[in-house]
Amino acid sequence: MVSNLLVLLLLSLCWSSGYLFIDRANDGLPPLTGTALMCSLAAVFLLPAVALLGRPLRATLRSRPLLLVLMGLSAIALPQLSDVAGQTRIAADVAALVGTAVPIFTFLLTAFVLRSRPYSHRRGLGVLTALAGLAVFLLWDGHDGTLGTLLGSLVMASGGLVFAINGVVAERLTRSLDALAVGAWAVGFGALWMIVLALAVEGLPAELPPRDALLAALADGLVSIGLAFLLYYLLLGRAGADFAALYAYLVPLFGVGLAMAFEAAPPTLGHGLGLLLVMLGVWLLSGRGNRRAPGATPGA
Repeated sequence: MVSNLLVLLLLSLCWSSGYLFIDRANDGLPPLTGTALMCSLAAVFLLPAVALLGRPLRATLRSRPLLLVLMGLSAIALPQLSDVAGQTRIAADVAALVGTAVPIFTFLLTAFVLRSRPYSHRRGLGVLTALAGLAVFLLWDGHDGTLGTLLGSLVMASGGLVFAINGVVAERLTRSLDALAVGAWAVGFGALWMIVLALAVEGLPAELPPRDALLAALADGLVSIGLAFLLYYLLLGRAGADFAALYAYLVPLFGVGLAMAFEAAPPTLGHGLGLLLVMLGVWLLSGRGNRRAPGATPGA
């Protein structure tokens, strides 16, 4: 139990630090190029690691090649790009809270569109509470650039919607496949999607980007995508979906804490109250009896 808890804490730190890494990478890398670099580094780490663990990479690819290619776009490329693009307008602490859009969208899709999960007033209250917490975090203290922050949040949330749709669909189509192998291939194909998009739209960089931006992209790709995916699936196999899903409580807390610590942003009453409401909303939304993880890939 202690080892599982340590893995959970490390996983949450990996994911939550990604918002800070993206913020640094955006200082010197355009969104498409930065996202392509991050995803490529993650694939270079994750695919060999999964192979060393003896997971059936080849058999998984042969069984559903087209599905894995599409998951690369919907589970990795577009959500990661939305995070990077959104964070050109919003700070890392706000991004950490906007990330809670994934469980919100997942609940709305499964309860009202697919009707595969019964609606409950508890979960409905959780959605409202989390959204209220985000509004309090953004608006309580008041600051310039609120419109830009709102636009950036909507860009990030759109990626969360794509990711949630992917999770709901992939959960049904990949039940017979090895989850870690599926996740590794999704990252690999996501990197290919982003490389093509970056070259087509932004082209090759005219000069070498700043070192700090490159190091931040390296850290995000290896730690916040590659290592985080590996830890998530290992924890899922060892402790089950209920325990692994506890990361959803820790990522907003760690993300806001890291942003305040490294960006020298002093905490305010509005930030504290907003964070508390978001975490309460996630707790209400999680409910009980969720025995399966939502989809083949975890949220960011």
